[in-house]
Amino acid sequence: MRALSVLLVFGVLACSSRSSAARQQPTTPARQDTTRAANGGRQASADGPKPYNQVITPGAVTDSGVFIVHRISDKLFYEIPKGMFGREFLFVADQRGTMRGIRYAGEEISNRIVVWERMGNRVFLRIVSYAMRADSNQPVSRAVRLSNIAPIIMSFDVAAWHTPDSNAVIEATKLFTTDVQELNIRQSGLRVRRMDPARSVVDRARSFPRNIEVSAVQTFEVDSLPGAPGAQTQRSLNSLTMLMNYSMVLLPDQPMMARLCDDRVGYFNLSFENYNEDRVTGARRCFIQRYRLEPKDPNAAVSDPIKPITWWIDPATPAKWVPWLIKGVEMWEPVFRAAGFSNAIVAKVAPSDDPDFDLDDAQNSTIRWLPSVIENAYGPRLSDPRSGEILNANIGFYHNVTSLVEAWYWTQAGAADPRARTLPFPDSLMGLMLAYVANHEVGHSLGLRHNMVASTYYPVDSLRSKSFTCRVQGTSPSIMDYARYNYVAQPGDSACLMQGIGPYDYFAINWGYRRIPTAPSPDAERPTLDSLARLQDGNPNFRWIGDGDPVDPRIITEALGDDPVKASGYGVRNIKRLVPMLIPATTTEKTNNYDRLDDLYSELVLQWAREMNHVAVVVG
Repeated sequence: MRALSVLLVFGVLACSSRSSAARQQPTTPARQDTTRAANGGRQASADGPKPYNQVITPGAVTDSGVFIVHRISDKLFYEIPKGMFGREFLFVADQRGTMRGIRYAGEEISNRIVVWERMGNRVFLRIVSYAMRADSNQPVSRAVRLSNIAPIIMSFDVAAWHTPDSNAVIEATKLFTTDVQELNIRQSGLRVRRMDPARSVVDRARSFPRNIEVSAVQTFEVDSLPGAPGAQTQRSLNSLTMLMNYSMVLLPDQPMMARLCDDRVGYFNLSFENYNEDRVTGARRCFIQRYRLEPKDPNAAVSDPIKPITWWIDPATPAKWVPWLIKGVEMWEPVFRAAGFSNAIVAKVAPSDDPDFDLDDAQNSTIRWLPSVIENAYGPRLSDPRSGEILNANIGFYHNVTSLVEAWYWTQAGAADPRARTLPFPDSLMGLMLAYVANHEVGHSLGLRHNMVASTYYPVDSLRSKSFTCRVQGTSPSIMDYARYNYVAQPGDSACLMQGIGPYDYFAINWGYRRIPTAPSPDAERPTLDSLARLQDGNPNFRWIGDGDPVDPRIITEALGDDPVKASGYGVRNIKRLVPMLIPATTTEKTNNYDRLDDLYSELVLQWAREMNHVAVVVG
């Protein structure tokens, strides 16, 4: 089957494309429509474009990059080069700063693919959809084109031309200070009445070679604020002020060659309606999401990539945890090496003294530290809809994730690990647990979904074996399972107790990231990828079933081993051992505070309930 070409329409303009969806060129509107305003014979109205020096005055603060950005007082001007009209950008809105209890700094609000289109003395900003596609040489392509018109979300008057038929200057302030619902806080689910332009202002604007970063203070009228626990004063307010960051990133000039999905391997993906097919019952054509890795030496079996996957650690992260988060990221390095890429993934502390570095830049993948009592972490990603290429990922670590992993480890492995007899845990133990949390979340950001069947393949008795658990480096064949800690191991077994990267993770990264240089298109890769997927036939540790997929009685989260009844039996023995340890572990003579005792007692009851539910599922 031929690879696909995307056909989009901006108004009534047909956009050109090349031979495949994996190698599309950014679209460009028809020139006869976009250059009319620059002709010497155009009809100029009294309020039409002015001479350039009357708009961009000597007092302008200018920054040059993909667009030329001018700041004049509280106004923001974009000077858009002629060649940037019709090019596709990823437009990402995230929270640079927020009020207490209203989400967290660094969290994404929305992401869209947009194009700037010039028609006469007007410039339109359109949102592009890739939900339906067809080859331009197919008769159906015209119908697809007319059924996929890109909506205009904002219109701008051309304020000036740099030179005739050259850069168009627009005042872009209103894009960030008026209620553009597709791009602002409304996309987060918060219910707001209106955005107040009088209390909204552009805070900063920077232009880089491939992206523009704009921060804006935005104020909304609301009926009430959800607020944080105990924040009664805040909940009585009717104003919400956010510091938003908008990244507009030029999509790659040459899209990465896409890789087709396979239901046997668990990758996040994007799908679309492929009207090259005779029958289209839904969004059936599917590309996996993955980073672009290209070898420096295409002839080497193992090569460094031209551009490694780089994670930037938030400077707000407590210093003692930073090395452990870096360790969690770089645990993936040998996995990529086995797939043909050396030094493919690195982690660094974000610089605080580099004026050209911005943690909010959508080109940077980050690990954020979020001040919250929530006990969790998460790992999303942004991808190019043309190919599935992951362009950016922002992992969030809530400050209280340390309480979560401490409680899990104590209730699941505390009986077998002498280090866990007293709380708080030593930093060396806590740091290692945070490294594995980072390891799991980075896996998601690399494109991997949960693998909830993995933990059912290790024999229960093997989980009590030191030689087995330390050799396989974990409690499950995959870090992407919810296998947590080894509650099967008994005191004296000396078994390894933590979940780690396993054989499925090596298999999945190899399937998703290994180069197939002999294949010129996604469809040409199918035979090789099929042969890799068939390795599952002889090795159950390579098999995958995700959460939310068709019901399978083996899909039990937080469970270990191939026999949940036997595993729960061992687990309950450990719970009985932990009960008399509760008071000594959580209280001292220096305190009369029993909050930690109460928390750990509740966690121990929850662990007992989990293990009982593992048995109940088998009965069901």
